[in-house]
Amino acid sequence: MKNIKFLRKILFQAVLVIATVFGAIACINKSKPDSNSELAEVNSGLKFLSPNSERDIKFITDAAQINLEQIKLGQLAQKKSSTAEVIKLGERMEISFGRFHKILELLAKKKSIGVPEDITANAQNNYKDLSADVGINFDKAYCNFVILRQKEAITMFEKAAVECTDLEIKQLAVSEIPNLSSHLNRALLCQSKL
Repeated sequence: MKNIKFLRKILFQAVLVIATVFGAIACINKSKPDSNSELAEVNSGLKFLSPNSERDIKFITDAAQINLEQIKLGQLAQKKSSTAEVIKLGERMEISFGRFHKILELLAKKKSIGVPEDITANAQNNYKDLSADVGINFDKAYCNFVILRQKEAITMFEKAAVECTDLEIKQLAVSEIPNLSSHLNRALLCQSKL
């Protein structure tokens, strides 16, 4: 008799949890995400039900966006640059951020966090703006952009190393900071030669 009451209680609680989950999914599906980053967060499986913190999810999606943007702009630099140094910098950015993106995707998959597959509208605008420049103007604009983005990325990764709750995500952020610093130094050197 006690077992039946206990089973009924468990079953009732399970039904409540399932109803709550479906209600939350319905609410989330009614509002469309404004960006790829938000879409990735929604796809990661209901932020509040995920064992990952919101900061962990935001870091993964923002880092993925940085990777995708740097890969695409690195490819653009290889096509449009008029100097060997900028072509080399673009190639390095494409390779390094491509490598890191693969590592990030594996960790995101392990943590059940969705990763954006395309650059944001803002990154598309940056690409369009850089594409409009030619010759030395392109080279200068690309170096300036890489410098700006690497500084922003270093700040973001340092913050993630402190604020993220998942140890593997923290370790990933810490391990990538030297590479970001190296990219920054190479871009500064490249800029000084223009």
